Amino acid sequence: MTQSKRSFETKSLVATDTTEAIDLKGKVLVGIDVPELTSTDFTLLNALSKGGTYKTVKDPLGFAGGTAGAEINFILEAAASGYYAIPPYITAGLEWIKIAFGSAETAEINLITREIE
Repeated sequence: MTQSKRSFETKSLVATDTTEAIDLKGKVLVGIDVPELTSTDFTLLNALSKGGTYKTVKDPLGFAGGTAGAEINFILEAAASGYYAIPPYITAGLEWIKIAFGSAETAEINLITREIE
């Protein structure tokens, strides 16, 4: 059994609360590594094309720990850097996403993805 390849991508936030568009074609997002941030949460936004309208990703069955049909909200530890795992099923099938933080940040965010086999 072969393991899919990991890849790493850095996104810069400069006094903004939302990353630029992230291309996930053929990949799933499995984690983000963040420095100390002022935000205490983030959500994922999805669009059908890079320049399309981005909408909040919702969990129709409540698998992500919330209520069925609610937006998926990830909680960050206040003022602490760290790696946050993201279950692959959340971004499976998505092509373009953005990560929206609770407040404007200036930081380097590292995204960890895996190829879909």
